[in-house]
Amino acid sequence: MRNIDLLNLSLGNLLANRLRTILTICGVSIGIGAILFLVSLGFGLQNLTINQIVKSSALTTIDVTNPNSSILKLDSGTIDKIRLIPHVETVSAYTSLSAQISFNNTVTDCAVNGVDESYLDFVGLRTNPIKAELKSPGGSELPPVIISTGALKLFGITKPENVLGNEIDLNLFINTDKEEKSEELTQIQKKFRLAAFFEDSASIAYIPVSEIKKAGIDKHTGVKVKVDEIGNNSAVRETIANLGFSTKSVSDMIDQVQKIFKIIEWVLGGFGIIALFVASIGMFNTMTIALLERTRDIGVMKAIGARKGDILKMFLTESILIGVIGGITGIVLAIGLGKIINFGVNILAERAGGQAVSLFYTPWNFVIFILIFSFAVGVLTGIYPAKRASNLNPLDALRYE
Repeated sequence: MRNIDLLNLSLGNLLANRLRTILTICGVSIGIGAILFLVSLGFGLQNLTINQIVKSSALTTIDVTNPNSSILKLDSGTIDKIRLIPHVETVSAYTSLSAQISFNNTVTDCAVNGVDESYLDFVGLRTNPIKAELKSPGGSELPPVIISTGALKLFGITKPENVLGNEIDLNLFINTDKEEKSEELTQIQKKFRLAAFFEDSASIAYIPVSEIKKAGIDKHTGVKVKVDEIGNNSAVRETIANLGFSTKSVSDMIDQVQKIFKIIEWVLGGFGIIALFVASIGMFNTMTIALLERTRDIGVMKAIGARKGDILKMFLTESILIGVIGGITGIVLAIGLGKIINFGVNILAERAGGQAVSLFYTPWNFVIFILIFSFAVGVLTGIYPAKRASNLNPLDALRYE
């Protein structure tokens, strides 16, 4: 039997029972569509998360710290060495100190970081609406300090913009022992000018690092390094690690994020597979009923010369057609529903003043996999009825009522 005749015969058999065929295809479509829809949601959330990380400058930022070594020090000499490393754009050190802030006869503890201007870019304090600056003062002007809203609330300040420019006393606790053998701290009390504030529930403040260097301190708590391109991140980290310092980067999180989303995608896909399994039972039932209904027809076909392989191919073709048509329909429905939901979410986001996002993303290689999977479902579901039909004895089939 020619393949074209086999295909026409199979289509004719399916169309002879339109309602049953349509219902079976709908069941397969729902199962395939559920898998594609749920996994596409997982892909979309994964891309949304990773794209937000990639877009941020944090991905090209390396955090350098001293691994508790008494020999290695993050001082000016080390900073100069890091600046000379190829592909390094910016190097900014910070020195963390314990301190007390006094304002309006109230004293509170605060974590103070001595930083330079470039460090404010790393922590996002140079963008709107803050535009903070830590420029060295001239003449008798007080040095600036940038304080978190969490610290200001401890003073009962609910509207920080009303106290900008006011004087604030800082009592810094500095270990002036260069060998760091002593735990005795030196207190340095100095007046500062409140130059800016930023939203943070913690009690944090930033002051010019030059104010700490005046006390003879040339040792930093950590260093932030900006690389020119994401691809050069690993090479720069390796060079810094060879100097003996510890490095961390947001890029380390991407592999972990991808692993987590892979698990989420498998779990979501599992729910879809359950729906497809139920549909496969219905598909198997359809093919079994078709076998029983056409037993005499099979006997006639064998009596006039149809081979065992022709009967097998005919039933398999019908099963594969149901699986593939159901798969294509499910893919169209899943992608269409995903686009409709994305469109609706983006309309709501724009009205709320947010950014447009894509919650659903369907890679084409996954669509091809789903098509192959639909084909496989058709084969696996139809192979038993097809073998049973091909093995029928012509005489028994003709006598079947």
